[in-house]
Amino acid sequence: MTDIKPDKEYWTDLFQKHPYNEHYLLDSKNEFIKNYEKEISPYYSGGYIRGHMHRAALDMLLYSCEKRNIDQKIKILDVGSGFGDLTVYLSLRGYEVIGLDIAETSKLAGEKLANKFNANCVFVAESIEKTSFPNNYFDYVIGFGSFHHFIKYKGGAQELNRIMKNGAIGYFADPFHENPFYRMFHNKEEMKRAGDEIMTRSKIYDYFSNFKLEIIPVDWFSMFDKLFMYILKDKAEKNREKLRITSKLFYYLDRHLPFKKSSIALFLSGSIVTKIEKK
Repeated sequence: MTDIKPDKEYWTDLFQKHPYNEHYLLDSKNEFIKNYEKEISPYYSGGYIRGHMHRAALDMLLYSCEKRNIDQKIKILDVGSGFGDLTVYLSLRGYEVIGLDIAETSKLAGEKLANKFNANCVFVAESIEKTSFPNNYFDYVIGFGSFHHFIKYKGGAQELNRIMKNGAIGYFADPFHENPFYRMFHNKEEMKRAGDEIMTRSKIYDYFSNFKLEIIPVDWFSMFDKLFMYILKDKAEKNREKLRITSKLFYYLDRHLPFKKSSIALFLSGSIVTKIEKK
């Protein structure tokens, strides 16, 4: 098994230093659901800078769940569950969800949030390469910004193949790095500390070679939101409203491009949803 100590230490320390989650301050499940859905909306409408990317993956998951005829309760694995927001959200929507993260402090944060809203979900602190789940257990897998961390763990794909049911589907929302312009404004030092990997088509296809795979481009102009935030740095907060105006234009342009399914569109995209299906 790959030595996971560096990643484990980084994320354990991160969640220990930043245990705050604004959702702890909310009073009801409905408030949490409404607030979380706003966070993962496009930036111009009040979401965070990559909210549209995560919303795309979530919408695909929910749409697929509604269409599939599964007799028992749908089981979902949230890979890289972080503070537990997505795990708790899906649980409150009626799904059986487990949040998986390498850091024990992440597990504790998720449990705290779940207890706040009486969400019936479970959090586990384990490596993606070796989990305690039974064979053929999950109907769906989802990850928000986690695939570009665990792609370096070669045993992760094999483990997902083991714990996913035949025909199970996974959706992973991540930044995409084939466009060299997009890589110019990345914080390379922070990427190194966080264990981020440069995501390319060849790496993704190689990693999920035993799955039916589709790489879905999500944005083109919207990646300039992050560029402007990077350029403005400390001044970004003061110019937030102006940035949201330009963001609305970028989002509109993204949704009206005529070439969304071409290889050029994928090369130009700043983020993707990687869809996998167990054969």
